[in-house]
Amino acid sequence: MKKIYFRDDFDFILSILDKNGIDIGWPDFNWTAKFWTTSKSNAFVARATDGECTHCFPDEGRIHIVFDNHGLSFGDLFFELTMSLPSEYYNDRSKDIHVHGKLPVKLVALCTQADYTISYVEPTEDNAGGDLEITAPLPGNVDVQTVSVIVNQAIAKHSAQVKAQINASMQSGDMTISDDEISDTAAQILKD
Repeated sequence: MKKIYFRDDFDFILSILDKNGIDIGWPDFNWTAKFWTTSKSNAFVARATDGECTHCFPDEGRIHIVFDNHGLSFGDLFFELTMSLPSEYYNDRSKDIHVHGKLPVKLVALCTQADYTISYVEPTEDNAGGDLEITAPLPGNVDVQTVSVIVNQAIAKHSAQVKAQINASMQSGDMTISDDEISDTAAQILKD
């Protein structure tokens, strides 16, 4: 079972098979796919209706579903596929066929340390606040990429507050704390 952090965007190819088990590719009929974890009333919907696509696109003749800002909670991923097959026997000129089940995907509540690593790079003269380096796996040809997030603004924003808290905790009123000590304290906070 594939595990995905529930706040991450993700995508996959949806295959519709005919009675012989052959992928029909991009259908020439309207269809709607609903996906949910805890409640069908909060389903993420992908569809192709009269040539208009929502949360999907034709990818080399296949259905590519894109879960962008999906809002799904953690849990097993369920689906319902409704296919509107053309038929003159019905008032709306389509025979709706519903297929539902559970996908081999689980949206999980916590990222695991195996998914990413975080390290703090000590401040330098050029970067007084230091860097927070996050290494995370990325899809495609790149296995791992390091993204550096500068924490200067966060430290600068909170340095006065941190300095006041540290000074308040000191016994002697005339003792003060230096900016270097603030950076060290902020680095320790980030490590924790």
